[in-house]
Amino acid sequence: MIRHLRECLAGGGVLDWVPLAYLVLVPSLMFLTNIGERVYQDVFFVGLLIWAALRRQADWSPGVVSIWVAWVGYALWATLTDYLGSGVLTPDWFRGAALLMLLPWLVAWVSRDEVRAAISIGLRLALVVATVTALVQVYLLDVPRAHGSENANIFALLMALYGVFVIHESLRRGSKWVPLWVFMALVPLGLSGSRTALASFFVVLLVLIFIHRRQLPLKLISAGLAGVAVLIGVIAGPKLIERSGTLFAHLSADNEGVSALAEKVATMDFVERTSSEGEDKLVLKREFRSSLGYRLVYWRTGWEVAKAHPWVGVGSAGDMKTLGDRLGIGDWLAQRHSHVHNTFLQHLVTGGVPKLSLLLIALALPILLLRRRGERDRAWLIVAVTLAASLAGLTAVVFELHQFIFIYTLVLAYALTASIHRGTAGATGVAATRCDRRPHRQQDNSWD
Repeated sequence: MIRHLRECLAGGGVLDWVPLAYLVLVPSLMFLTNIGERVYQDVFFVGLLIWAALRRQADWSPGVVSIWVAWVGYALWATLTDYLGSGVLTPDWFRGAALLMLLPWLVAWVSRDEVRAAISIGLRLALVVATVTALVQVYLLDVPRAHGSENANIFALLMALYGVFVIHESLRRGSKWVPLWVFMALVPLGLSGSRTALASFFVVLLVLIFIHRRQLPLKLISAGLAGVAVLIGVIAGPKLIERSGTLFAHLSADNEGVSALAEKVATMDFVERTSSEGEDKLVLKREFRSSLGYRLVYWRTGWEVAKAHPWVGVGSAGDMKTLGDRLGIGDWLAQRHSHVHNTFLQHLVTGGVPKLSLLLIALALPILLLRRRGERDRAWLIVAVTLAASLAGLTAVVFELHQFIFIYTLVLAYALTASIHRGTAGATGVAATRCDRRPHRQQDNSWD
């Protein structure tokens, strides 16, 4: 793998190494440097902005342009609604949206075989780095949850995304190493303790195996996956059991308790008055002070806020305070969490129905266009990535995270590249090399 990468990058420039270095470093930046992942992301982002501004080559074919326009519309609406909601612009989501707005230039860049190899091999190496990092953190440094960078849940989401990409590519080629890559993805996922990311990964894994079932050595892969399940149970099982115990803390499991809880959720009966240090104040009731309890409060209250502001939302800066104000605990709520723990509801709350609709259109366009062109493998890659992110987004925010958007953009450009199977790059004008010497299907890759 390393030799192949060196051969591919031998004729490329310094920029061709950027995705490889970034992808490999992301799982361990905080662990290795203690500087922080976002510093490196900002450097990478600014570098891409400068490069795109100075570079004349871009892919302006109709398919790429349609996806690009959808993301531009999404970014503009998000900017407008943020400003209308609070008069304050939040920069984090803009960095992610702006990177997607560079898509025509990135597709042209990734059309080079050198860069495609850097992305593909970089994601594989990153899974190895993440596995080692997670094992060292949990078993040598006694860290409660493997986080790899600055946040255990973001780390888990990225590892699920890395794993989905690598496993899809391995299944597409009929590789017998699929169980190894499943293991490399599951170790950091399991040790992170992120239940949603782990469940999302399993669902997408089953979908991918079903899609590629005809060309797979199913007996070999089934035996390998069974062995992986046993190993993961030994390595990460105790951590997952411990984390799962906090999910239902303070929640009664009997029928009467469930009925009472459902009634409180329906009526938004979430707070109680308590006296502390001679001062009366409102706080969340004890039964809602758990991982699931907080989410029930945010989902129920967030839905009410979304219904009250269906067209422009309340903006990204004051959304949690708006939720809290409906319960009389605005400042208290805003100090503890920054989102409603559901990426789709978050879009409704911050930017209304138009913002969520623009996001869904932008996510669906690559899948529809690739399928129309007959690029089934690449369409399934984007389906798998989008499905994993969407499932994880049911209990967390995903598409608002620039950490996720950085990797999603590279994978999207990888899937949209039109020059890998032919000697010229068509709309990009970039000569395609032949570092990938494995045979490919011959097909018409024009976007017209």
